[in-house]
Amino acid sequence: MKYIRRIYYSNENGEIIFHYSQSGEMINIFPLEHDFAVYPQLADRTEEDTGCLEWQERDEEKENKLTGVEYIARVDVTQMPHVLVFDMPPEDPDHELTDTEAIAIMLGDAE
Repeated sequence: MKYIRRIYYSNENGEIIFHYSQSGEMINIFPLEHDFAVYPQLADRTEEDTGCLEWQERDEEKENKLTGVEYIARVDVTQMPHVLVFDMPPEDPDHELTDTEAIAIMLGDAE
């Protein structure tokens, strides 16, 4: 089975603009120019200001982090080659503790 994952991001700050994956026996893996011509998220962008990370083998850990809500994905553009990184979301300062969370903090069992 064929597989492709592409992540398009800003070369300036690493913000992810668009990503997709495809899998199956009948998929076509097109050149990047095709994606810029077809996907509306890339319509106002160029290959000069937009980077692309690509892999052609499924990586379950990356897939879960990329599609889940537990992490914020970005691309570290300060190093070469650019690297996909995952950050924990910032804590909500207005979050009200549940009774269970408050007790865990008092008992020293909080994570």
